[in-house]
Amino acid sequence: MKAKKKDTRFFRIIIPTYNGGKFLPRMVETIRKQSFDDYHLIIVDDQSTDGTTTEIAESLNPDLLIRMERKGYAAGARNEGMKHFTDDTYTLWFDDDDILIDDDALKKLKECAEANDFPDIIRFNFIKTALSTGMRGNHHDRYPDPITPADICNEVQWGMPWTKAVRSDKCVDFPEELAVDDCFQHIMQCDVCETAAVVHDDLYEWLVRDESTTTSKINIRRDSGFYLEVGMLMRKREYMIHDWAREAIDARIQWIKSRYLRRM
Repeated sequence: MKAKKKDTRFFRIIIPTYNGGKFLPRMVETIRKQSFDDYHLIIVDDQSTDGTTTEIAESLNPDLLIRMERKGYAAGARNEGMKHFTDDTYTLWFDDDDILIDDDALKKLKECAEANDFPDIIRFNFIKTALSTGMRGNHHDRYPDPITPADICNEVQWGMPWTKAVRSDKCVDFPEELAVDDCFQHIMQCDVCETAAVVHDDLYEWLVRDESTTTSKINIRRDSGFYLEVGMLMRKREYMIHDWAREAIDARIQWIKSRYLRRM
């Protein structure tokens, strides 16, 4: 672990990676091309086994490269990254195999923050691309303007970490004990936020790979065995601040049951 900068930046960008050396440089290149460069870049290597990812990550010259001492998966890697540069104003979580598609993405997020009195959470649009077919789908204008944390929470099906910027002093840990940690972190994250804003432009491209951990049919079938556990763990709903957050948890559990558990 080696931190290169101690000063405070506007963004801290956290990228977990596991055997992602093939894709990581592409993502980092789109970050380095940004017109606004006031950020810390944190790469968290979740015990890669390919022999090259750590070396490649180091060559990309991040402000901090962390080699996990335990297997944390994406949730644990993101949580480890959040222990550092805690005074940076906003946090962004990106995946190693995606890209930023707007060279002004960070600038637009900063301008949105300044125009809206530095809201707790900022949502932005993205494009989804299936690499196997080349099919692309955008997610324009899904969100009202002005927007509330409840509006963002209600889009839990798009609750991936990379769809939002969050004030660093409001960041919520990803629940490492859950199989689908990002959707539930999304609800819990929105629940602690009181103010929100939206950037309607497409800033990010989600590049869906057939062999990726999150999209593999094999992994979906395997992980579906944990959904009942997720439902039980979501008794955490009792600790939610807002009724709409509890309702979002209930709706998500019902969706999981109807989509996956009935097939088992």
